[in-house]
Amino acid sequence: MSILGRVTVVKTMALPQLVHVLSVIPSPGVAFTKKLECMFSEFIWNSRTGKISRKQAAQDYADGGLKLTHVGSFMKALKIKWIKKVISGKEDWIAFLKNAVGENLYDTVWQLDKKSLKMLAHDIENDFWKEVLESWADLTEEPVETGDILRVPLWNSYFIRNTNVLRWLAGYGCSYET
Repeated sequence: MSILGRVTVVKTMALPQLVHVLSVIPSPGVAFTKKLECMFSEFIWNSRTGKISRKQAAQDYADGGLKLTHVGSFMKALKIKWIKKVISGKEDWIAFLKNAVGENLYDTVWQLDKKSLKMLAHDIENDFWKEVLESWADLTEEPVETGDILRVPLWNSYFIRNTNVLRWLAGYGCSYET
């Protein structure tokens, strides 16, 4: 079987077997991910060492890659998919997330910036929803302009803290005594 044929086997037969398990439980961790990537690599290359890096293998054909699925990104994507279920308005999923983040934070959680989402996820006790929000935070971009920061809700925002606001204002030549 060719290398592209083996990549196709991994993408169409091995990964789909893991979809349900990886989407409903907290991710198993770095050791499991590395072991899985090693198993896929050994199968594809028929040896212990790959001929190209895993990062390169995940690239498009035009960029010299094999379009191999990056396992870590695959697991994050499965977690982010839960956000679609919540946003679609399914009452059960909304109730689960409200229970995890708190009734008062549910409406603003989708507007939070990356750092604020990471801080919120850190405080959540439920490991599953913690990982969903961390994955969402990884996908969220940092606000880079004043307008972006002004769109972030005041409460639970990383930017709207006394020291951060003063540091930001100092960048514009403003100084305040604390």
